Amino acid sequence: MKTGLIIGGSITVILVILVIVFRKKLEAKRNLNTGKVTDDKALAEAVERIYRLETANYTSNIFKQTNGAGIISFSTDFPFGWNMLEKFWITNPQFEPVGKYDSSNGFSYLKFPSVLAGQKAVAEIVLFRVNNGQSIGAYNSLIEAEQKEYLKRLLTINIPESMRVVPNKYLV
Repeated sequence: MKTGLIIGGSITVILVILVIVFRKKLEAKRNLNTGKVTDDKALAEAVERIYRLETANYTSNIFKQTNGAGIISFSTDFPFGWNMLEKFWITNPQFEPVGKYDSSNGFSYLKFPSVLAGQKAVAEIVLFRVNNGQSIGAYNSLIEAEQKEYLKRLLTINIPESMRVVPNKYLV
């Protein structure tokens, strides 16, 4: 009887986790498809590709814990090492990180109040990097060879045809 309760409880926990992941993934897609993240369809595609890569297609533990795409906290104080996001977060406090998640991989990741808040932060990072002459790969690294490799990985991400923008100024 005790074994049955343990197995039944484990199945319940797994089902709850699956429902949470499904809802977050649905929220992410809805945000991008309805223009909540950005009206720029090319930027929305870039954000979708980054999210799918960085969150293992919306299933990673870091995504589950943070609603984000692996944005590392580089400081304990606001804006957590992300000076490029400070004005955005001050102007839009509803998208500001609500804490940090200390992962078993040794990094602290910014926690967002919603998936939309995390997506907006990624969009702002991409815009900042591209507007300053850097590749979208700069989301991952400031080293040029690593940027090129990251861009290649982003381009292999399978996304719905309806989200693809050709040519995409962010994916070059």
